[in-house]
Amino acid sequence: MYNQNQNFWIENTKTDDLRRYEYFKNLFKNKKILDFGAGAGGFVRLNNCDGLESDLSLQEFFKGENLNIYSSLSQVKEKYDFITMFHVLEHLENPKQMLGYLSDYLKKDGRIIIEVPNLDDILLLNKTFKDFYYINYHFFYYNMDSLSILLEKANFKIEKKFFVQRYNFLNHLYWFVKKQPRGHIEWKNFNIAFVDKIYQNILKFLKKTDTILVIVKKI
Repeated sequence: MYNQNQNFWIENTKTDDLRRYEYFKNLFKNKKILDFGAGAGGFVRLNNCDGLESDLSLQEFFKGENLNIYSSLSQVKEKYDFITMFHVLEHLENPKQMLGYLSDYLKKDGRIIIEVPNLDDILLLNKTFKDFYYINYHFFYYNMDSLSILLEKANFKIEKKFFVQRYNFLNHLYWFVKKQPRGHIEWKNFNIAFVDKIYQNILKFLKKTDTILVIVKKI
């Protein structure tokens, strides 16, 4: 993904960036935020906040877009009310160590917001999806229990937790029928809003969504 056109990358992540912006905009009001693992900077742009992205090839793009995105923690000299990590933690070889580093960049009452894929995702019952899922370059896979254990070891406490479904009912159905991803795009003309809402509520109740999100503070 890092080698793709940045505008395509931003477009591809727009739905998630907007979802996160809408969910946290009141919480973030008048707060200082660092988006750790900023990608192409979509979330940074929406929130007018700082970011950190280690891919050096993106720095010229960030400068052209007037985005304040650092390439390493050593460049960061401020402390933040919130540090966000959206689908970053699973890519870290030593997540406990990194959480310790990030805690030094939090204000006294600062929080870290973490979003990761959910290992209890109901779609993992589909063998084709399961094979696809484990191709991804993740050092670790988390459900709410294992994430809680990691955070406790890193001296963080979960304040709030949420089960989030990023992909809709058609995406799941497409995996079972076509054994391929992108069902939410290929079948986007089908109006399934009512069915999808019920489906997502069931997954949240069962804690079988594709994503989990937590807000944590230092112990």
